[in-house]
Amino acid sequence: MRRKGSCLECGECCRVFRMTCVISEMLAQHGTLEEAEAYYSFRGARFAQVDLEADRVGVEMAIPCGKLTGDSKCSLHDSPEKKPLICHRYPLAPDDIQSCGFRFV
Repeated sequence: MRRKGSCLECGECCRVFRMTCVISEMLAQHGTLEEAEAYYSFRGARFAQVDLEADRVGVEMAIPCGKLTGDSKCSLHDSPEKKPLICHRYPLAPDDIQSCGFRFV
């Protein structure tokens, strides 16, 4: 799949902190995926995407980016050399953001 489209500058991708975790590492620490999910949920994180085949889980927390302005704009949007690489690449998959200017074909 290829990403097409452009950023709408809505700030949606900047309102939530997203990370990818390794399921087998979680299981070593927590015993079961359900225990890991409970542990993370107690801290305000939720499992967004579980991919057992790829041994990874997407974890999200409602922590907005420190570069997000009051009107939900990225203060670095017009300074691409200052933006982290992940900001240029996001979204990475169709399910990352429900309403986005990017689409996958």
